[in-house]
Amino acid sequence: MSLGDGKRLEGAGTPGPFLVDNASRVTLPDRNLELWAVRAAFPSLDPSSGLLVGADHFKSIVISKPDGMELRQVFHPPAPRQSTWGPSWSPDGRWIATAVGPTFAGTGALVDIWIFRPDGRDAVNLTQGSGASNGFPYFSPDGRWIVFRSDRDGNMEIYRMNADGSNPVRLTRHDGVDTMPSFAPGNDRIAFVSRRDGDFEIYLLTLEADGTPGELRRLTHSPGHDMHPKFSPDGKWIVFASERGGLNDEEPLIPVFNPQPYGEIFALRLSDGLTVRLTHNKWEDGVPSWGILP
Repeated sequence: MSLGDGKRLEGAGTPGPFLVDNASRVTLPDRNLELWAVRAAFPSLDPSSGLLVGADHFKSIVISKPDGMELRQVFHPPAPRQSTWGPSWSPDGRWIATAVGPTFAGTGALVDIWIFRPDGRDAVNLTQGSGASNGFPYFSPDGRWIVFRSDRDGNMEIYRMNADGSNPVRLTRHDGVDTMPSFAPGNDRIAFVSRRDGDFEIYLLTLEADGTPGELRRLTHSPGHDMHPKFSPDGKWIVFASERGGLNDEEPLIPVFNPQPYGEIFALRLSDGLTVRLTHNKWEDGVPSWGILP
């Protein structure tokens, strides 16, 4: 089978079905969840259409229905051998933002943020000329801003810019690495990952009415890395990937040089810090996305 039949991804180290057959149900104190594993990297669900966007092993950006049907390539990096990763939808489903450049490079690498239409048209480099490593773009719920990480001032920090790429504003200031930001549904908080306390943990930054940074609170305290936080649609929970469960005979869906960077998926209730483990299986589970299908 090929990519065009809407069922398989071929760019991965081990080509295989887009939808992995291990769906499960989890009960939280205030809701029931369905968990679905997909082979595409950095999946993001468009709440307006129910379509899923992801990266085909960093080679291209693909869109499909959640079950993998009608899978199609919509964006390729503008230069040969470039990678693209970390796509996310605008709240109205009219744009997709993604990073283009090295995936695991440190400070000093050249990575730009691009946006394009879901059919691939109107692709624009929003950070052209910044000379920095810009990554993990995420739209604000009102569509005004994109939050992202950048080393343009010499260290990985969290920034926001207008959705057209103008007026970048630095939101964090610390010698530790700050990365992987995401907006809360209310437009007033940002969750991100930081290594400022010696380990990758998740922090919550409150934004003032004008978008300037306010109170900062640490959310997780674990011996293993906590990564890729995403808010629930009602803003009451955060889902994230973590290696706090230790080695559990994980087998990566896509073989990479680090066999278990994250491990399993957890959910944290913001009101009291209650943390629930959502997955416990042989697979390396990472980069979660949380949404409601229309």
